[in-house]
Amino acid sequence: MPRLLFLPLLAVAVLFGGCRARNVRLPQYATIADATREQFVNLTRLGQTGTPKSVQLRITGKIESAAKLVLLLNGHPRQTLELPAGAVDLEWTGEWASNQVSLHYLPGPGKTGALQVAYQFTD
Repeated sequence: MPRLLFLPLLAVAVLFGGCRARNVRLPQYATIADATREQFVNLTRLGQTGTPKSVQLRITGKIESAAKLVLLLNGHPRQTLELPAGAVDLEWTGEWASNQVSLHYLPGPGKTGALQVAYQFTD
């Protein structure tokens, strides 16, 4: 009888022994806590080797007046995102062959606001 139990357990071990959890890359986060002042924020790819093929950004939060977010590659403007006044929920994905994105935040004349940037580099 113990032999009959051993074979199914062995089969299950062989089937699942080679399975590994997928390397799911969770987003990283950066915050623009004071959206009333101009600032630079660096987004750096952590824990990965090699050069990515793209980057995905999701900007959320609330700002009192419209603003701009300029994505810089090696110090040069690559893309400008227009952020609307009020609730912000904007996604952007683009080709990106660098492990870092520099953001130049240019606020409008508002007196309050904060933003969060979730980002993921993909191979």
